[in-house]
Amino acid sequence: MNRQSQWLFEAPPQTQCFPYQPGEVAKSKTQRGHLPSKVIQHARGLLIADFGVDWRTPNDSIKQEPLLKEWLKSIVQVVRSNPSTKIRIIGFSDCVGKEKNNSLLRRGRAKRVYQLLYQLLGSSPQWKDLRSRITTAAAPIGDDVADNSTVEGRAKNRGVLIVSTRVVSFKDGSEIVGRLPDNIERIIKRGLELTQQLEQFGTRITKYQQQRIRCILLRFSQPGFDDRYLTAQGLLDYQNRVYDKPYFANATQWLLPESILRAEEKSTDADIWRTLIHIDQEIIDGRLLINQIYATQGAATSIRVQQMRDWVDKQENNPSSIYRCYKLQSQ
Repeated sequence: MNRQSQWLFEAPPQTQCFPYQPGEVAKSKTQRGHLPSKVIQHARGLLIADFGVDWRTPNDSIKQEPLLKEWLKSIVQVVRSNPSTKIRIIGFSDCVGKEKNNSLLRRGRAKRVYQLLYQLLGSSPQWKDLRSRITTAAAPIGDDVADNSTVEGRAKNRGVLIVSTRVVSFKDGSEIVGRLPDNIERIIKRGLELTQQLEQFGTRITKYQQQRIRCILLRFSQPGFDDRYLTAQGLLDYQNRVYDKPYFANATQWLLPESILRAEEKSTDADIWRTLIHIDQEIIDGRLLINQIYATQGAATSIRVQQMRDWVDKQENNPSSIYRCYKLQSQ
């Protein structure tokens, strides 16, 4: 387990527990509560906070929180792009009162938030994607998300933390388990923001490149998305029998390389921009080379090149393939 994932499940240092201040309990049970927002992006995950003292059910206004809606949309993409994703709904409590009661509160709050997610998604395909990945649990005693010595800290501790973890396996058999330093969902979102402009970091793309790249990024959220593509070098190596089977590049591996994950870093905006241009150019070069070989060799074109042309043609008609973006543009 790496440093980040180890920290994720360790309890932070305990703080002194003070009794409730006058009016604190009553205010906790009002619509407004003690915090500006009841859904908070916490360092450990998404925090649904500010439950009323001794209450298990979250405030009904939480259903309208933009951050929760954004998280639901994002986590569906995460689950679809990485089947190893697991979602833990962990209930918390403040430190005041008897532990027997607090333990029941923690467990009950986690279950109520699970029910809340079901209410928001119902019988939709998105819920079917998430349901089997979710487990609920009560946080162990002393595991707090905030400082119990303040009113605001206790309000945060009367909450539920939603944590998503993933497993990334590398070619050498090693793995990274836990909350990763970077993820493909962030890169896709940032890529869409960057490609709203035709020029970034001193490199300009055409309007057609912009359309193709944005199409690829948008398709990443589709179930069963196929990010494989044939490079010109891959075609030549297969044609010249360097390999017995064709090999394909993967857009995901280019956008989120092993080196970034192992170094526990994040891809920079410049890296994302240049990688997207690189992927687009490699796809174009691969398609062009097939056409050039057919133009020069005609009927003498090797069976292996014919196989690759057939594969590309098939991918262009596959709604889940990266190549669909190139056929759509040519129509």
